Order: sequence, then C-alpha cells, then structure tokens
Amino acid sequence: MSTRTSVVRGKAGSKRRQSTVPIRRSQRQNAGKLPGFYNENILAGKRKRFDIQDGMIEPLPPPTLLLTQSYVDVLKKMRPEAPQRPPRQTWPTPETPITWPNDPNIPKDWTSEEVDLDPGDLDAQLVRVDERIANKILPQMFEQKKKQLLRLKAEQDAMIDSEKQYPGLSMDVIRRLHDLKHMQKQLETRGKDPCDMLPNIKAIIPAYRTKQLEWTSGLVTYWSDGKKLCEPRPFHYEEFLEINKKHNGHTGFWVEGVFPLGPQRQQPVLAQEYSASGGSWLRDVYLALRFPNNRQTQIQFLFMEDTGASYMSMFIEDFDLLKQASGGGIASTPPLLGAMNVAGFQGGAGDLYQIRALEVNMASDGNGRLMTAWDWMPVMIYENPAHESRLSGPYIHYKFYTGSAPDGSGKGYAFDLKGGWNAKVPTVTDVRLARQPQFGGPFTGSANATQAFFNAGRTIMPGASTNILGMNNFVGLPTHPPKRAPPGLPVGQNPSRLPQPAPQQEEYQEEYQEEYQEEYQEEYQEEYQEEYQEEYQEEDQEED
Repeated sequence: MSTRTSVVRGKAGSKRRQSTVPIRRSQRQNAGKLPGFYNENILAGKRKRFDIQDGMIEPLPPPTLLLTQSYVDVLKKMRPEAPQRPPRQTWPTPETPITWPNDPNIPKDWTSEEVDLDPGDLDAQLVRVDERIANKILPQMFEQKKKQLLRLKAEQDAMIDSEKQYPGLSMDVIRRLHDLKHMQKQLETRGKDPCDMLPNIKAIIPAYRTKQLEWTSGLVTYWSDGKKLCEPRPFHYEEFLEINKKHNGHTGFWVEGVFPLGPQRQQPVLAQEYSASGGSWLRDVYLALRFPNNRQTQIQFLFMEDTGASYMSMFIEDFDLLKQASGGGIASTPPLLGAMNVAGFQGGAGDLYQIRALEVNMASDGNGRLMTAWDWMPVMIYENPAHESRLSGPYIHYKFYTGSAPDGSGKGYAFDLKGGWNAKVPTVTDVRLARQPQFGGPFTGSANATQAFFNAGRTIMPGASTNILGMNNFVGLPTHPPKRAPPGLPVGQNPSRLPQPAPQQEEYQEEYQEEYQEEYQEEYQEEYQEEYQEEYQEEDQEED
C-alpha cells in the first residue's frame, strides 16, 4: 500500500489542511490525476493561497523616461551577474578507444556536454573537441562535432571579415549587421518596398558601424523615415503606440532591438498536407485578432498550434480583411514594428517579412466568451495568398493551462482555470496501452479529415452540462472533422488547404456523431465520472 498527499475540503469558511492518507492500488489505477491537482468538486476560487500567483496582469506604469537619454549604463547596473559555470570534468583515457555508445566501460558520470564552456565561444569549443578525441571515449562522435564546429567557425569568420574595415565592433553588432544587410539586399532585389523600410535599414547600418549605436539586449531605439527618434530605452507597448501614431508609423517605422539576433525560426512540427487518406497531424485553434487602433473590430482566424514557431504569423489576405472591417484606409492600419529574417528548419539566412503589432485573445468553445485579457503580439505577415496554415506561435502556452491525454486522439486542451484538467481531459489508466500516432487514415474520401484539433473552453463543473465539449473522441475513428469556431465573433476565411467536405461525408459524420458520441459520453459519465466523484466525496467526508 502506498500513500498520497491530498487537500482536504472542510466546511464553508473553514481552513483546509494537508494530510497523508493511504491510497489503494485500485484507486491509484483509476485516479489518473496529476500530483498537485484538486478534486473536481472543489472550485478554483477555493484553492489554497500558496497555489495562486497574484500580480501577473498588473498594467505597466506609463513611461516617464526621457527620449534623449540613453539607458544602457542603467541597464548594465541593474542586470544581475551571469551565474558561474560549473567546473570542468575530466575522465581517465582508456588504453583502447571506446566506440560503442552503450559500452559498460564508459564512466557512469561521463557526459558529452561541455558545461564549463560558453556555447558561443567556438575557439574554446574547438580546443576542447580535440582534447575529447584524444581522450578516446566515443572519438567518432567528437570528430563529427568538430566538423560542425569548423563550419560554424568559417561562417563566423566570414561575417567578421565582411566588416574588417570597421575595427572594434562586437560580435553581436557584426551579427546584426549581417541580418540588416541581408534585409537590404532582399528589398533591393524585389524592386519594391511597400512598407518603406529601406530608409531605416540604410540609416541603422552606418549607426552601428560608427558606434553611434550598440546592440544592447533589452533596449530598443525608434526610427522613422531614416531618422532616430530616441536613445536606447526599454520597450513599452503603450509608448510604442503613441510614438508610432505621432510619426504615421503604419509605414516607414522601425523598432530596432525588439527582436533577437539572427534569423528567427518558424518550424511546423509533424505538418502534412491534407489528402484523401486523411491523417494530417495538425492542432487547429481559433484565435481572435484586432488592430490596436481599432479595438471594436474583432475577427477569429484558424491557426496551427504547437508548431515550434517563434512568432505568430498570418497572411496578407487576413490582414486586408481586418483592415477593411476596421474601416479601411491609413487610420485603420496597425503599427509597423519593422521586419525580420525568418528561416525554417533547414536554416539559412532566412527571408524578410514585415512585422506588425496586433492584439490577440481566445474565445471559449462553449459560449464564445473571451477567456483572458487582450495581449499585443508581434505578428509576421506573409505577403503571398493564404495556402498553408497560419501559425499561432508561443501565445497559448504563455496564457493558458494547456495539455493533452494519451487517448489516441491527439487533441489539445486549453483552459483558463486549473480545474479544467478534471472536467474535460480524459483519464487513461495505463499510458502503456496508448495508441501511437497514425499518419494515414483508412477512410478514403475524408478530404477534410484532421487527425488532431485544438479544443479551447472555459472550465465547467462535472454534471453542469451533458454535452461536454472537447470530449468527442470518436472511438475507433482515426480522423476528426475540422475544428469549429467558437460562437459570437465573425470568422475569417480558412487557408485554401482546407477543401470543402463532400455532402455524403457530412452526413456520415453527423450520423456517426449522433450514434457514438452520445453513447460514449453516457458510458463515460456512468462508469468513471460518478464512481470517481463518489469515491473522493466519501474520502473527503471521512476525513472531515
């Protein structure tokens, strides 16, 4: 018999206590609850104070910093010192080289990581890799690593050599100049610059070269039509909107330093084209977007979630739809942040895309009510027609409780309350029996099939609704209908990759849904929900 720690629910107004109580093996198999989560019948508002984080959404005070003052020295004083790296580890050199990764003669504390070295110090890394090869423990692995390091060193040396006529530049500045020159070349090659970004790029490059501007992580400068508007300062969203509006920043505006160095990554994970056989592994979620300068107009768009994308992205057609709905014209165009080079998993210098500030939220599947406060996000605009998925970027995992269950459906869940885990996520008693992903479905003709889609909904108490949204896991069916938008807000056109379903497919899905969804939900409620609640209610009453 084992034990578990539970939160005991007392009478109204009384304090709860923590206790260690025995848990039977049958309970442990059926509980399916992650450590730290509460019973379904305990409202989120009654959680212990130590579990609630306050002060996370307090608005920033209005900026009072002078535009003419540089805050580089202030930031350096405020920034804590970097933590000290662990000491170097060494291991005895064997008489015979060890080449098998699972060789029992490899020391138990051996690691291939160089925890004492800066990953960006390529010279030190190259010296160390030669020492590792001489150490004779998996030398072939370090020979391969040396090839990669030599390639990176050659790329770095080429960057440095391209700016040799400007001595004394830091490596960060050289990398930034490399990005800016690539942006300039792309715009000049295209022969068009609809957002008037070239004047700012051409002004920022010599500012770095003459050391009038330094790269300082955490500080930005504002530029308009090739002129610097301030000294380096912290970024503040409301201040950005004010300065951008003052300088007609729908075009010709630039925020230098707001994005990290190097090309940013947009990496869809396990994304496949829709096909007649189905099996497309996407998580689809609707997000509501609006322009900062017209907050009354809000439209939902379908995004691919959990993609590895660094930034949210949408298409120029989506942008135009929001602009037209906001009244059209310059006044309704959202503020321009600048541009960035964006690369996929194959790497490279990337391609240039404009970045604008939009505000984002997500509506509940059940009632269409917005689940959180509106937040601004840098959104990358694809200037070609919509043909692939929009990417949600990191927004959802920063704003909501998210998760999934090993039930074979591949679904994702997002909640604004912690209790959503208990109310909606299915319980799987033995994850070893979970089905692996199916990359192709046997149902030919299911052209609109989506193997995984995202369900977002506000937390509800068990029993509050007989139609529990997000629980339609069609047993035995490897494909699902496309994600439906939450009610209440208009919806933008989905990308052209989503074909319209055939009439017979719709009829088949409706018939299947009526026949199996009700049966499955009733069976689930009778077999698990009632038994699960009664078991914990009895336990709580005994302890009370």
